[in-house]
Amino acid sequence: MPVPAHRWGTRRFIAFDGSRLVTPRTGDTARKLHRFHRPDGSRVHNPQGLLVAAVDVFRRLPLDWIFTGKGVGEQTSMRELVARMLWQPGDVAVMDRGFCSKKLFAALIEKGVDIIVRMSTSDAIAWREVQDFLASKQKTATVTMTLQGAKAPITVRLRLVERDRKRGRPRKGCTPDRMVILTTLSEEEGFDRPALISLYAARWGIESLFAEMKSFMEVESFHSGFVAGCEQEIAAAMIWMALGSFLQAEAERTLENGRRVIRADCLRAASDLVSMLLQGHAIDQQIHDDLEALRQFAYLPKPGRHYPRECKSPHGRSIQRRAVK
Repeated sequence: MPVPAHRWGTRRFIAFDGSRLVTPRTGDTARKLHRFHRPDGSRVHNPQGLLVAAVDVFRRLPLDWIFTGKGVGEQTSMRELVARMLWQPGDVAVMDRGFCSKKLFAALIEKGVDIIVRMSTSDAIAWREVQDFLASKQKTATVTMTLQGAKAPITVRLRLVERDRKRGRPRKGCTPDRMVILTTLSEEEGFDRPALISLYAARWGIESLFAEMKSFMEVESFHSGFVAGCEQEIAAAMIWMALGSFLQAEAERTLENGRRVIRADCLRAASDLVSMLLQGHAIDQQIHDDLEALRQFAYLPKPGRHYPRECKSPHGRSIQRRAVK
């Protein structure tokens, strides 16, 4: 695939996240996957599995994934991905608060991978280093942490940065939320505080890919009643997505003035190509025709905006209100 153009050269920024997938209820899925409990104590009918994926956010390219069942969380699944992935020099792992683990951070650093991760700021579970940083009221600081490596503890110097809080009153039912990012990247390499906040925001691309899998590809409409069969269909969706991302990148590579192609059209064209492959047909000419069609209907993002596209309301997080009997 074409190398995406960004200010940090050929670095790959790889987002990690997990999403639950609903599967048909059979003896195999009920035994291997998880059935959640309802508030009344009963279990849901359909078992669910946890899909943890690694995605190159700037190329919209799935790199690796794992589908797990009972008793396996996101951190455990990601440690397996870290151990088996083919890492490249300069790779950066971008993670959400669910992956805060000193063992996981150590495993990445020992592989030569930099990290960008949002840390929890809750008084109950925030790390001591994060609590001290918040109490200092600084916007950026360097801290020393001891992480549990595979063979022995390792001591590393990390940076903590905080996003500016927006003025105003949060929405009803929300409380002001402070975003703190932990990273191994230095400011001398071009990763200042705004750049780190923007890179973490780019992690949302993996959420968009999960949405494509569930809505456009309808991956949860599994045809198989076995976990192995569900994994085959997930693999097919990943191939479909990778081919669509290739068509998008190749079509936009020759466009000028920042023109873009329609993402849904890329996925539709990729679906046709996969169908032709399964029927044993050559796809060289079809790829050429698809690229020409995608470029023909490319669009130019709205120019001349005099204000940035950002949320105007104060940052906050939702609070679940439970009825008290």
